[in-house]
Amino acid sequence: MAGSAWLTLSCILRLIARPMNRAAMVQHYNGTGWTEVPTPVTTAGLLSAVTAVSASNIWAVGSKPVPTGIGRSGLAMHYNGTRWTVSSLPAPKVPVNGEWELSAVSADSAGDVWATGFVSNADGLVEHAIVEHFNGTRWSLTRAPDLGPNYPINTFNTVLALSPGNVWAIGQSATGNQTQPVVPLVEHFNGTRWTVQAAPSLSGNSILSFDGLVSTGSGRLWSVGSRNPAGTTVWQTLTARYS
Repeated sequence: MAGSAWLTLSCILRLIARPMNRAAMVQHYNGTGWTEVPTPVTTAGLLSAVTAVSASNIWAVGSKPVPTGIGRSGLAMHYNGTRWTVSSLPAPKVPVNGEWELSAVSADSAGDVWATGFVSNADGLVEHAIVEHFNGTRWSLTRAPDLGPNYPINTFNTVLALSPGNVWAIGQSATGNQTQPVVPLVEHFNGTRWTVQAAPSLSGNSILSFDGLVSTGSGRLWSVGSRNPAGTTVWQTLTARYS
């Protein structure tokens, strides 16, 4: 797909003194310039991530408002080389007035696509990381394990699919107590189940979070994120390597 790139984002549409609305937007780069491509979600959709298996097999994920009530629900869209369509997703069990969203997507083949996100209660003080998997025919849902009983807030920011038996997801976990740090959450899928893995650690941080993940081969991973040293308002860039 040389000379071709895809960008997803939420286009902020706001009028003074009126509620903010977000319309899903997709942009395509053909090697010369960017153009907007129509999507089936024309109002109140938010796209967070995109992955391309080929020029005619592209996935984007995010969220959209629920049909009734408040909150948002996960959204997955597929591009077949001609147009974008919304793909049906199995929904997790959502608490009353809660919501769920997808924040990342990665594919190593047309039949092995992974999307990650979270399901939250109404006040956001309980969140569980979730995983959706597309096997080439349909999506299935898995709730990933929490970091531990002392961490009720768990969410994934990014996912990396290397093979059907080698998938990584990274995010963060928190206690809900602002005096205690937010720590990284790293999980791995071995083809059978998801397990929590040892995470990078640095002492003296209020928040330590990773948002990007790539592989350079031979089992090596690079992740990028940010940290907020305790007692400061300073944010610093952060990189970590797994080998």
